[in-house]
Amino acid sequence: MGQGDIAFVRAGGGAIIVVSQEGEKIFETLPGGGKHISPDGKRIVFSGYREGVASARLWTMPITGGQPVQLPMTADLNAWQPRWSPGGKWIAFESERDVPGERKLGENISVISSKGGEPRQLTYHTDCFCELEAWSPRGDSIACACSHKTIRIIPATGGEPRTVLKADVLESHQGSLAWTPDGSRLIYTAKGMLWTVSTAGGEPEAIKTDVDGNILLFALSPDGKTIAFNVPTGGDLDLWLMEDFPSLVKR
Repeated sequence: MGQGDIAFVRAGGGAIIVVSQEGEKIFETLPGGGKHISPDGKRIVFSGYREGVASARLWTMPITGGQPVQLPMTADLNAWQPRWSPGGKWIAFESERDVPGERKLGENISVISSKGGEPRQLTYHTDCFCELEAWSPRGDSIACACSHKTIRIIPATGGEPRTVLKADVLESHQGSLAWTPDGSRLIYTAKGMLWTVSTAGGEPEAIKTDVDGNILLFALSPDGKTIAFNVPTGGDLDLWLMEDFPSLVKR
């Protein structure tokens, strides 16, 4: 497995499976956070670049391997952190885009058809960088973790963001963010732990895992019953699975 390769392991455990590319090699931009599997489990979207080219673009390919195909986009944008919508029709991503009336560039969220086309900008933040995003289960909202330590929820069609959490512990630059399947709560990482907060706002609650080590990234199963997360140990990353996850989340 080389630098920039994409790989996965099945939920039941076993060998690491490398997704083999055909043709020109496309290197993943953000290992650990720059890729996402489609809702039907058949394709991967990832942020990647050609060798010798600094610009990051969105690419799709079969999960079984094959030739990466660049997602057609009318705007010339650096794009990263792509996330498929629950129905697979849209892809949300982050990019540096202008804020109307401001000279300052910000990392804002846009949405594009999964077939490509004209991206539609959803956020116009000047006070934060949107470093993580996650679609709601119904696909009508997107949660965004900002660099200035807030979590906001934005309508998927655009509109005014709503702040759900502002906390000094939030470390959005290296972590994960997800909704519970019923849409009532958000799960995120901070201080090497898993946390949860109501989508209506309120005080965050730590989720006890009894794992010795700092949790960096996690993924929640579609039914919300199992969570996978990694923990660094001695220069390596161990992958953990925890079942009956809903029993640990405060309602």
